[in-house]
Amino acid sequence: MKAYTLRAWEIYRENGFEQLIKETKYFLRERAVPFRVEIWMRDMLNQVRFGNVPHPLTILWVDPHDIEYTVRNVKLTPRFHIGKVRNGDWDKKTIPISEWRVYRGLKQRFHHGLEWEETEYYKQAVEKIEQDGQTLSYTSASDFLEQRCRYLDELYNSIKADGYQRQTSLGNEYEDSGRRTDVTARHLQTHEVSVGIGRTGDILHMSGKHRFCIARLLNIDKIPVQVLVRYQNWQQIRNQIHDSGSVPTKIESSHPDLQDLLD
Repeated sequence: MKAYTLRAWEIYRENGFEQLIKETKYFLRERAVPFRVEIWMRDMLNQVRFGNVPHPLTILWVDPHDIEYTVRNVKLTPRFHIGKVRNGDWDKKTIPISEWRVYRGLKQRFHHGLEWEETEYYKQAVEKIEQDGQTLSYTSASDFLEQRCRYLDELYNSIKADGYQRQTSLGNEYEDSGRRTDVTARHLQTHEVSVGIGRTGDILHMSGKHRFCIARLLNIDKIPVQVLVRYQNWQQIRNQIHDSGSVPTKIESSHPDLQDLLD
């Protein structure tokens, strides 16, 4: 209970009362609504409203080097929005992976051998702690360095030695103990790297940033991902392919999100 109270105070201090109410709603929803029921309802509603939408928990296998952009500042979370179909401008709020400070910082650490304190990753964390009072639930730079950065070293070495593994097989074995202690079934089943598929089929990174960046740095060919959100226009293209059995010339038939229609 103490941990929940502290977390509530952090949310209130950083984002205000409105965000605290929103997070509290999610907290209660995670415990009140059986996850399997919520996913079943989303799957049924997707079929009725949008057509041939894959099951929300479907796994796609994607080369991380084929993902060139990450989506920024979109308030969708895998635990509560996995498998959504949406319009809007979310697929335009992106930056190139090569310009992303998280990726550049991890590259500095694992490719160039810099000390954590020298990396953009650590410096960005210090900036956020100074400005906002916390980052990733850490309120001091020393704790971030000691716990978060050590966790990332262990994660990198584990993936390098044992290969990239599904999150459902790992459980909470490689969770950051300094950040998350409340690992639920909902969390585990939606904890793969998640992507968005934009209006023309571009695959965009959305969450699971550390595992995604490490897989890219280790030149891993394919990783399992879940689709957090599809653009409605892309879903219409999927429906056309499903109905006609042919792929438009402007679309690559090897697209990971089309294989269920073409196999």
